[in-house]
Amino acid sequence: MKTEIKIKELTEKDIEIKNIKKMYYKAFPEDERIPFDSIKFNMFPESKKVGIYDALGKLVGFAFESKYKSILYLAYFTIEKKYRRRGFGSEFLKQLKDEYPNSTIVFSVEKPHEVNDIPNKRIEFYRRNGFDLANFEFKYGAQSYLIMSNKKINMKDLQKFLDLGFPGTYDHKKLDCDVLNFQIRFEKITEDNFDVFYKYYLETYEKWQRRTKTNCKEVLAKENYEGLLIYKDKTLLGFLCSWKLPDFNFVEYFTIIEKHRNKGYGVYAFLDYLHKSKVPVVFEVEPPIAEVEKGKIKFYKALGCVLTHVKYTQPSYPGQIEGQTLRIMYYTNGKKPKLRRNIETIKQVVYDKK
Repeated sequence: MKTEIKIKELTEKDIEIKNIKKMYYKAFPEDERIPFDSIKFNMFPESKKVGIYDALGKLVGFAFESKYKSILYLAYFTIEKKYRRRGFGSEFLKQLKDEYPNSTIVFSVEKPHEVNDIPNKRIEFYRRNGFDLANFEFKYGAQSYLIMSNKKINMKDLQKFLDLGFPGTYDHKKLDCDVLNFQIRFEKITEDNFDVFYKYYLETYEKWQRRTKTNCKEVLAKENYEGLLIYKDKTLLGFLCSWKLPDFNFVEYFTIIEKHRNKGYGVYAFLDYLHKSKVPVVFEVEPPIAEVEKGKIKFYKALGCVLTHVKYTQPSYPGQIEGQTLRIMYYTNGKKPKLRRNIETIKQVVYDKK
């Protein structure tokens, strides 16, 4: 059954402004808020406030929109907590896209830090409604934010909007607002670039973790295997190789080349992969004994991945020593994987252990 909503543009004289103010202070933490008068009096370029109402005329949420050239920036949008999970938010976003078919709808979300934290849940909600993460991050005060949009962003328009929308406080040259445009892209591993991939593959993984050169080429040729090089412009950053298996994806290899680590590239690359997978993602990690392994697990947990306690012995690659004890991690994508069945599939398909 379709959720019905009504959207009404509001002025500072509307009686609902008082209710929206209360909703605003409940929904957004102090470090994410600007003075409410900036919203009340539309102190953004071509901005407007809209109330979101149910079919009976009850105020259930609000949004603060601002238009600048190709950008429609959704500065604040919330559905009151007691009205959530009824489809009001999804229907509002659908109508917004219908109202602005030629604009790129853009908004920021707090960068995730913990498993299943609120920012991760927000990202999942927006992904279900046709939005995806852009390769763009900004730091405002002490908080880092990611940008999401429904189509490709004109970065010049976005940066100009931010400069206009936050005059004197949103200037990365004056305050701690370091704006990064990573421009990450993925390129399929082919015969033409295989040697580039294999060079870093040998440097990154120990012998027990590796396939032979011949075996690498064999699996890369399979229809359900995807090998990707990760680039920023023309600079190779790393690679990601994964299997498309029944009901889930298995990441066999993911790395950022050492000289490019700790710059945020891994976060964007892996988040991009996770959110485009549509199904649960499963992968192996070494047990959290040494600091390096602990650091890797912490990295994946910050992106919303879960470390399991399932006992798992990694089968060997051809010619390698068998019996490596590893741990399994997964990312739900809204559906928890069936791990024991998934592990049997991994053994049979990935390691060819019938």
